[in-house]
Amino acid sequence: MNKVYLLMLCLVSASFTGCIDGEDLEEINPEDNVDNNDNIVTPVGEDNLTGLEKRISDLEDIISDLEESNSESENPIVSFLDISDYSYYGHPWEYEKSDDGLLLCTLIDFEYKNTCMINAIYYDPNGVVTSYSWEGSDTEVGNYGELCQTDTNPLICETDFGSTGSFRTDVCELGDVSQTLTLTVYDNDGNTNSIDYILDYEGNCEAPEFAPVIEWIDDEDNGIISITIMPYVFFDMEDYTYFLRDDTGSTYVGGNGFGEIAMQMINGEAVGIDVAYQYTGENEELQDQSAKVYEDDGSEFPVKFYDNDRDGKLSVGDRFAVYGQGSEANGPARDNWILEIKHKGTQETVLYIVLDYPEVDNRIKIGFMNPITGPLEPDAYGFWWGANYAISDLNQMYPDLVFQLIEVDSGCSGDVAQSAAYDLIQEGVVAVVGAACSGASMGANEVLSAAGIPMISYASTNPGLSDDDEYPLFYRVVSSDAIQSHASSSMMANYGVGDGELAILHMTNDYGFGLADSVKDLWEEDGNTLCGAEMQGYDETVTDFSAIVNTIVQDDACTAVFLSSYMTDAAGIIEELHNQGWDGQIFAGEGPSGVWLYDHITEYSQLENVTVVQTREGFSYGDFEERYDANADDVGSIKTYVLTAYDSVMIMGHAIANQGNSTLTQSIEVVGNGYEGASGLISFLENGDGAGYGYDFCTYSGDPDDANGGYSCNRFWTAENGVQEY
Repeated sequence: MNKVYLLMLCLVSASFTGCIDGEDLEEINPEDNVDNNDNIVTPVGEDNLTGLEKRISDLEDIISDLEESNSESENPIVSFLDISDYSYYGHPWEYEKSDDGLLLCTLIDFEYKNTCMINAIYYDPNGVVTSYSWEGSDTEVGNYGELCQTDTNPLICETDFGSTGSFRTDVCELGDVSQTLTLTVYDNDGNTNSIDYILDYEGNCEAPEFAPVIEWIDDEDNGIISITIMPYVFFDMEDYTYFLRDDTGSTYVGGNGFGEIAMQMINGEAVGIDVAYQYTGENEELQDQSAKVYEDDGSEFPVKFYDNDRDGKLSVGDRFAVYGQGSEANGPARDNWILEIKHKGTQETVLYIVLDYPEVDNRIKIGFMNPITGPLEPDAYGFWWGANYAISDLNQMYPDLVFQLIEVDSGCSGDVAQSAAYDLIQEGVVAVVGAACSGASMGANEVLSAAGIPMISYASTNPGLSDDDEYPLFYRVVSSDAIQSHASSSMMANYGVGDGELAILHMTNDYGFGLADSVKDLWEEDGNTLCGAEMQGYDETVTDFSAIVNTIVQDDACTAVFLSSYMTDAAGIIEELHNQGWDGQIFAGEGPSGVWLYDHITEYSQLENVTVVQTREGFSYGDFEERYDANADDVGSIKTYVLTAYDSVMIMGHAIANQGNSTLTQSIEVVGNGYEGASGLISFLENGDGAGYGYDFCTYSGDPDDANGGYSCNRFWTAENGVQEY
């Protein structure tokens, strides 16, 4: 009988290890309590043996009943164990007993199910029980197999204690309906015996609605925080929703900040954020949506779910990805934002993470090459003023970004600009606006293009810059001097300058020589020649023009002169021509155009009838022109290029802010296609040149106080229609 007692103390099965114990009985160590020689059990660890004695008495009663029931039968005996006064220990789970006292049930939360164990004991008075089987009234139940190894002699069974044994079974795994379960045992003589258990499946086996707590780990890389689900989690994705909240706890509503995790069709719309569905799903529309989520950089789908084992569940190894800002992320999430996962049924939060992004420098540095020194120094403040206003406007338009203007001196020189370009690279600029002077743009482009940094010039017009192989990543919002030279040549012909009457004076820098040489070529292509003074150059820094002016004065055939210059040198040449008594016609390119030339000359009247070409403005969009006009007296400079400096920075800023997955140059070309700027409608040609609107012919009156401010534009030129009157 002692063999039976020990058997009942520890019930062993394949699905669970541990013991079934009387509620008032302390744990017994079998090695301490069994004497293998005489099979005597000596209980230890208790002074009061009441609980143990009661338990032994209960077991004696069970065995006695079994023996009595078998006194007139050779069939094996089987009985369910009433465990009302027993409990399992050796497991961390908490158990509840069924109302009938035959089941011990617990919730296995990581599998989202209940398990209910029923314990059976069997006895064969004249042999051994060799196997058992279950049968369900409503479901097919598999055979659990033999208890003993029947191919040995004598039989080797699970128990070493003769013909009595026990086992336990999870009845919830025998079918998912309420039904009668029949347990049959078989002995070695071919006899059988059966008992029934009426299972209330709903009451005992169905798991209650609950919201499990999900454990996780996270890490951050390039602006993406990954939250990986840790072990013992297996929950259907359809039962959960996600919420991305900002640092105030408000749900992000900028797009896909909350919703379904699993890919689903809801009201005819594909929803969900599971990127694995594209590989495992069957609905083509949902597969397309899944692929769209996968390819996004976070700007449209700030939260993604990776069902790594593709089992359709929230399970170990799966992860969420939340997109902030970084080299591979363009999402809205910021430090101290929150990812919350909710269980639909209970509306309880199962995962709540305060996102910890590293501090992100969201400054966008745009270099600005300004001729702070050199011949355009007087105009540099105005150029900066326009560019800086654009930075202010961009920061208002894009509050999540911080645009910063990094100004350097281009010096109107290729060498100075090259050095400045290296400085901008060291500053970490992503793009450059400038330079003003063509030579400076050429020098800077050699450095910047090698570093992959695009640039937009607001004033460089040299025809050589149209060669996008020689000057890659270069754009300009103004047209090339190749076009300006056509307008200039047409202007002088329109104003009656004839063959052999024209002299050309030019700066020797890239702008001055480039424009002058193009004008000379076109003048001669039209069948004209220059006068005896021909074409003469001078350094942009000189202030004494007496010698070159004298060559014109000494040649009576020279009745007209074209100046390829800036304002300061143009004013000096005009004054010298008057000082030497020359009274011919004076023309100039765009360099000295505008009412600001009056600021550079002593006698205003000396400007009377001086005619220049000036970029023809289109309709000015926005209100920046009004802002400039209101501040023109303080800002000064050349209005045309103040407006183009503003437009160049705005185009660059919009291109950066809306770059997405494209390259910056691609984005520049998209923004710069029909851009409505302060200087007019801007469109880049394939080589990066500005298309332009043609040129105005503008004449100074010599009186800045007259009705037109001393400067009026009455004719214009376009490539399509030539010279026309306003």
